[in-house]
Amino acid sequence: MLRFVVRRLVVSIPLLIVASVLVFTVLHLTTDPAAGLRVNPRISAADVERYRHDLGLDRSGPAQYFAWLGNFVRGNWGTSLFTSIPVAGQIREALVNSMFLGIIGFAIALLIGVTVGVVAAVKQYSPFDYIATSGAFIFLSIPVFWFALIVQLLFGLYMVRWLG
Repeated sequence: MLRFVVRRLVVSIPLLIVASVLVFTVLHLTTDPAAGLRVNPRISAADVERYRHDLGLDRSGPAQYFAWLGNFVRGNWGTSLFTSIPVAGQIREALVNSMFLGIIGFAIALLIGVTVGVVAAVKQYSPFDYIATSGAFIFLSIPVFWFALIVQLLFGLYMVRWLG
């Protein structure tokens, strides 16, 4: 088991590097953080170039990538261009909320799943067993992102009608 985990970790490192290079390349080729400054008539070309120099956008693509990778590994993720707040704090806050929701969702799913599974096993070949088994197959075949969107829409409509 330990060999399997070590082998998977060793394989995942090059995969993460290739993925980061691809994402960085696509973003480098398709976006320009200084584009919004160029359309402002009150900002001079020198100010735009100074901004690009401060962000390191005047360096070559590989130099930008390795600078980004070094900062990422050290945990220096910079500040948001939109809010001027450190990105690490924003990610930490979102991660805490996501983990809380994930743990609560897992606990509810575990409680319902085990309960329905035990009842279906005790009442084998009963209508409840057939309904539970069919429901499990149906819910396993539905894409999670689509089901989540439908639940959000239904819950949102219910809340609007209930509150309004």
